[in-house]
Amino acid sequence: MTKQDLYETLGISRDADEKGITKAYRKLAMKYHPDRNPGDKGAEGKFKEATEAYEVLSNADKKRQYDTYGSVSDTPGGYDMHMDMGDAMSIFRRVFQDFGFGGFSGMGNDFFTPFGRQNAGRGAMGRAAGEDGSDIITDITIDLIEAATGISKTIEIEAKMKCSSCKGTRMAEGGEMIVCSDCGGTGQVKEVRRTLIGQIINIAGCPECKGRGEIIKGKCRQCKGKGRVHKNRRISIDIPPGISDRSSLRLTGKGNEGLNNGRGGDLYVVVRIPEHDFFKRNEEDIAVEIPITIGQALLGDTIVIPTIQGDEKYSIKPGTEPDSVITMKGKGMPRLGSRGRGDQYVRFFYILPEKMNSKQKKLAKQWFALEKKERLAIRETLKKRAKGK
Repeated sequence: MTKQDLYETLGISRDADEKGITKAYRKLAMKYHPDRNPGDKGAEGKFKEATEAYEVLSNADKKRQYDTYGSVSDTPGGYDMHMDMGDAMSIFRRVFQDFGFGGFSGMGNDFFTPFGRQNAGRGAMGRAAGEDGSDIITDITIDLIEAATGISKTIEIEAKMKCSSCKGTRMAEGGEMIVCSDCGGTGQVKEVRRTLIGQIINIAGCPECKGRGEIIKGKCRQCKGKGRVHKNRRISIDIPPGISDRSSLRLTGKGNEGLNNGRGGDLYVVVRIPEHDFFKRNEEDIAVEIPITIGQALLGDTIVIPTIQGDEKYSIKPGTEPDSVITMKGKGMPRLGSRGRGDQYVRFFYILPEKMNSKQKKLAKQWFALEKKERLAIRETLKKRAKGK
């Protein structure tokens, strides 16, 4: 493990709790995931670094040792943290098992499910086993009104598609598959390490054949023996009403294509909803602030209040005080996956004229004179409160 500051890697303070550590890791893992950054070694390295940092700081024992010694591997009894991409992806899948998009089981299997799916097993002589396509993660931005009504969008993604030349076989015409001489067709190689506590045997995928147990003699020139090529693909998405910011939609089989009858990966679309200038959302409820004049507050009036469903008339009661809050039932966001809606909360505040004309000044002076008794009563009340009476 490199000597980076793990807290700095995740962008968190040293007193961050478990929830904060997990939240920071999820954000970085989404940003630097290999499927979102194909061929970008820099992003791949940051993905592994963030995963290594999370693996240490989310474990109480490892975190304690790191906080004490600044390392988890260079001290007696330390933890070996030489993480490869397979380990990093395994941790990623484990963390996103409870990504926080649950609670909407009524939406069906295509919504709010964890990232990642294990590849189909590749035993010895992988030619008999299908190779599943990997998942793709992307995002889309919609506004709050679109989130309230639901909307269909078309996005464009880059996906791995079967090569049109070799039809996914990875071989050129006349090519053939031969047994990998490095692993003898098992797809695995054995590494033996001697340590102070004895011999450690590590079994890993064969690097020569990538765990398939066989290699190609005569690769397809178009895909260079990979069986797939990168292509742009347009996909339509139905975003349900009531969806919240950073929720994920899963489109089964819309990710990277599989090979040898393997399943296609899934497409995960993370929905971004920027904060609205007027409507402030709190789960299913909406809060707004409405200005009213002194005259409206004193005498009452019928006004129009915007909601996410359209304008609504409302009668202000005479004597409405500043910072009064009313509830407009059922005028909030739809409840995702169920019936009903949240409420809209309206706070009234007074607005005063920046400059008064002569008539306004005359009326204000008359009002000031009429409220002399009220001002004296307020003064006496304040005196008693100041003396603790």
